[in-house]
Amino acid sequence: MFYDEYCKQCNRVGKSPSACAVEMGFHKSEVTRWKNGTVPRRANLLRIADYFGCTIDDLVKEEIKKEPENRLSDAHARLIALLPQMDEDAVSMLLILAKQLEARGKSQDDDL
Repeated sequence: MFYDEYCKQCNRVGKSPSACAVEMGFHKSEVTRWKNGTVPRRANLLRIADYFGCTIDDLVKEEIKKEPENRLSDAHARLIALLPQMDEDAVSMLLILAKQLEARGKSQDDDL
């Protein structure tokens, strides 16, 4: 369970789960959600893994087995985490690129 792994990482750095969450920019109530079984989105998992100096896999050992095959790669999650810091033009260009890649993927599927 994510929360158990999260608590292990908090203990490793000698801080409470709430203190770590606040340092990462999360509200304390997120810790309660995690304790109740919620797993953070991929971009937030990346932020947590970066904070602790571990991998996302270390945090979600069990949950990874339950994720669909088409989950985001770490590179995609890092890019998504950067979106709020990007200007409108950069985000627009990324959306155009994503649409082109999606269209390319669909056309390749049609060829099969």
